[in-house]
Amino acid sequence: MAPPEDKEGCRLRLKIKRPPHLPPSSRQRLKIQDFIFDLDEFGLYRFEANFVAQDTNDSVVNSIYRVLGDEISDNFNGVWGGVIGAKEGILHLNHEDFDIEAPLEVHNGAFFGDRQWAGVFDERTGYHNTVPGKVFITFIDSIDGKIYHTQRNIDYGSLNGNQMFLIDIQQLSHLQGDYDLDGDADGSDLSNFLIFFSSGNSKADLNNDGLIDGQDLALFAFSFGSCPFLRW
Repeated sequence: MAPPEDKEGCRLRLKIKRPPHLPPSSRQRLKIQDFIFDLDEFGLYRFEANFVAQDTNDSVVNSIYRVLGDEISDNFNGVWGGVIGAKEGILHLNHEDFDIEAPLEVHNGAFFGDRQWAGVFDERTGYHNTVPGKVFITFIDSIDGKIYHTQRNIDYGSLNGNQMFLIDIQQLSHLQGDYDLDGDADGSDLSNFLIFFSSGNSKADLNNDGLIDGQDLALFAFSFGSCPFLRW
């Protein structure tokens, strides 16, 4: 199987059927050894299943996303997850009650890393938890430079305190002109935009058409004062 970066959208198509070495009438229980997938390449995988009813030949197609790889094995207790609709980029993931932390790299549509608020040991229970609260998320696509914002309310996480995020940027609005990455286009972003616009800096080319003109000004004016955070 090719690594996920060689697959469009890190897609893996699966057809699950009885292994050919078992006769149709066999009552033998299937073993895990009958289905082996070498999926240690870290990335966001898409599994597609197609179920066909033998009596009616009706089919149902469904898909699920899973982040797989050695990086999140062995009781990993940080943050991890995937970004649907993107392969490479930078992810800012910050808790409302903690200081801003270094961004995480998104590779093959997936990310992992440590956070002060994930995997925190609780002396009372003897378990590791995630600190509940609101997490602000900013994703910067390395391919087209677009910036997306959202937020999520989290609970205590898994048994070892890790917290998983699955972010679908195809369902998020792209905010133009948020130069300081604080989730809105406000006065400080206006100052930056005017500097870039007047100097012909490509950062003012908000529609990526190679020109810095009135269309970019209109796009920034539309974004100005906007805060597109969505509650998941």
